[in-house]
Amino acid sequence: MEERVKDLLQGAIDLHVHCDPSFMYRKGDAISFSDEAIDAGMRAVCFKDHHLPTVQAAWLANAHHKENSLPYDAFGSVVLNHSEGDFNLYVLDMYLRYGAKQVYMPTISDRTPMRPLPGMQKNQNPGAFLPVKVIPPKEKPLHVLDVRGEVKPEVLECMALVRDYDAILSTGHLDYEECYKVVKAAIGIGVKKILLTHFNAPEIVYDASDNKRSLAVMNEIASLSPNIMVELTHTLTVNGAVSKEEQMETIRFYGPERICLGTDCGSRNYPGLVECWKQMLTQLLEAGFTEEEIRRMTRENQRVLLELND
Repeated sequence: MEERVKDLLQGAIDLHVHCDPSFMYRKGDAISFSDEAIDAGMRAVCFKDHHLPTVQAAWLANAHHKENSLPYDAFGSVVLNHSEGDFNLYVLDMYLRYGAKQVYMPTISDRTPMRPLPGMQKNQNPGAFLPVKVIPPKEKPLHVLDVRGEVKPEVLECMALVRDYDAILSTGHLDYEECYKVVKAAIGIGVKKILLTHFNAPEIVYDASDNKRSLAVMNEIASLSPNIMVELTHTLTVNGAVSKEEQMETIRFYGPERICLGTDCGSRNYPGLVECWKQMLTQLLEAGFTEEEIRRMTRENQRVLLELND
């Protein structure tokens, strides 16, 4: 099993890794995570932070590893939270010009409250945004929909910019209604790359009455276009928000051709990047997925989104 996991790590791509600099305690920065990824034979990592764009961090990581003989790329992203410009087109255009590959809808600035993990009280959730090393600015709700429930014009303009740069539009921490309407609007204006961020997270799966939505209901969003990719992340199984069995059931429901697996790692409460990958790959093999299916979910689908052709 160990050798199979090691082999499957070759060329793997993680589109969801949190790194320093950050207001939150992280296990490493873009350079140290890239060191780890390169040593394991991974092909690329896309970094994320809730308060700061990661394009500069990715640039530094690439500059630091430019003499590396193996193909590797670090990519940056921007989250449309208040501290990263929210729906400011000038700011977003600047980050996209600088190479941001992924643009997230709001996360911490979104109006959807973080749900406590099983057995934990609110604000005692190590899988959310605690602990912090520097207290970030106080957030106020950032709505993607107007009072009529329609996608705001400024959000549409941001998505049009994502389309024009052929970047990945990721849904962040939107709730079900927001996600459905934003994705539908994005498709309507021609956005080609849409990634449903950790699509089995409690924030989107549960409704306001704590009723869990079925996979068939969640598929109402995923089925809006055959080009939509569904992201599932390993740390949701680490922190108990999603069971291993639920994770595997979700993968089988959508099929490997629609799934992008990543870690969402980086918090000091979680294992490191490669350890998360080893755990995730082991679980997939134990669940009976073939190596071809695993490579599709951990490498090939991501390569299409990033347009990596080597």
